[in-house]
Amino acid sequence: MTGKERFITALKGGIPDRVPIFDFISSPNFIYRFTGSKPEEYQARDIMDVTFKYGFDAAFIGYGGFGGYDSKDENTIDKDLDEDCYRDEWGTVYKKTGTSWPIDSPFDFPIKDWNDLKKYTLPDPELPERMNEIKLAQEMSKDEVAIIGGVQGPLTTAILICGLTNIFTKVIDDPLFVKEIFKLSNEFFKIAVKKMIEAEVDIICVPEDLGFVSGAFMSLKDFRKLLLPYIEELFDEAIINNVPTFLHSCGNINLYLDDLVSVGFDGLHPLQRTAGMSMKDVREKVGQKLCLIGNVDSSYTLVTGSDETIIYETLETIRDGAVNGAMILASDSDIRDEMPFEKVDIMFKVGLEYGKYPLDIEAINKKSEECKIKRN
Repeated sequence: MTGKERFITALKGGIPDRVPIFDFISSPNFIYRFTGSKPEEYQARDIMDVTFKYGFDAAFIGYGGFGGYDSKDENTIDKDLDEDCYRDEWGTVYKKTGTSWPIDSPFDFPIKDWNDLKKYTLPDPELPERMNEIKLAQEMSKDEVAIIGGVQGPLTTAILICGLTNIFTKVIDDPLFVKEIFKLSNEFFKIAVKKMIEAEVDIICVPEDLGFVSGAFMSLKDFRKLLLPYIEELFDEAIINNVPTFLHSCGNINLYLDDLVSVGFDGLHPLQRTAGMSMKDVREKVGQKLCLIGNVDSSYTLVTGSDETIIYETLETIRDGAVNGAMILASDSDIRDEMPFEKVDIMFKVGLEYGKYPLDIEAINKKSEECKIKRN
């Protein structure tokens, strides 16, 4: 199987030749390891180079690159901002920190109230340049690996143009305002979905964090009333056109699982282990209705964990989620600079060795027990 065939087979609920491997790459150092240069921005050429050289089965490319299209037009530069700050095309002001690549830190937001909303002008979603990175990735892929096109979820947009505190305050105080922001986001990103479908992108992913480590962002009632309809709307176009889809949502989202399954997308990423997302529990709850992607702890295990801990946790993830297919191995968030490469390598080497179908559960259990004894 090619990486593309393998990834899509698993995402659609099938059993490929082995468990696919994939991750979001948020580490300039990881890219440097394979390209010999540190990127300033998240670019398709770098990501595709890493994908092929490392052996990933898919690559994520956001609509317009990462974080939206940047015209680089001198006329749009805000002279009133400090040199390490900039205003993006959505009107949000960011500070370059050097520690949060590829996303900088937003600190000033264009929409604070109804007056701002009434005056707000949405960026043009149809600029042809927005597809450049995805098209480049497709050209480089040659159908060997799956190209995942990313479109922003409505809550993610709301946080980026209104501010997190403001938007969650308004969930309680002014839900109509929140709905209008969600509608605004979908006005842009529904067009993005259509553009990617027209370009025959392999998969569409909606990054939309829905929870804190401690629990869901909002009550189930508010989620169903305010946000869920707009998530459904964003996925609908892809689902209708039989394009494979998955949701990326960090945090503890156990509260929403039944509702998310009902949306009809194919997969869920990344099952954040430190937020109480258990591969075993989620698999038992959703059955084979979703492909489960991720779940190896990126906060501790892949940062400071022993070799035995990484092996044990990776095997546990495969055993609990991959027996009947519909599972893709990844960390429970992304690859970041604080992760020693050797630890990331161990996770994926275990996946390649023990993820071949049919799974050898006896060998997995034996190796798990050996690692458990060494850990103790």
